[in-house]
Amino acid sequence: MLVPFATQVAGSFPPEPLAVLVYTGTVALSATCLSVIGLLVWRRPGLRRDADEPPVPPLASLVTSGALVLALLLGTLFQAVNYWALLLLVLTAPIESWLRRSRRSM
Repeated sequence: MLVPFATQVAGSFPPEPLAVLVYTGTVALSATCLSVIGLLVWRRPGLRRDADEPPVPPLASLVTSGALVLALLLGTLFQAVNYWALLLLVLTAPIESWLRRSRRSM
């Protein structure tokens, strides 16, 4: 519901901190809500389709939410960085695979 407004702000205004805050904040909030839903499903077997199978932790959504929050902070606090902070999302796949490998070795 808020994403079209935030996208319009990003397309209409120069990359000043308020525009970066509105757009990146909306995307980060949306991703965080999806992460919370993933955590709720992960922790409650009754909400999963296959409750008998061991649950897979929602690492991807948590890593993505963390990267978006970090991008929000960097993009709004450092005006030269602005939307370029969203390039942190490129690092989410390597971080997720590193977390999965380190989790298996435990």
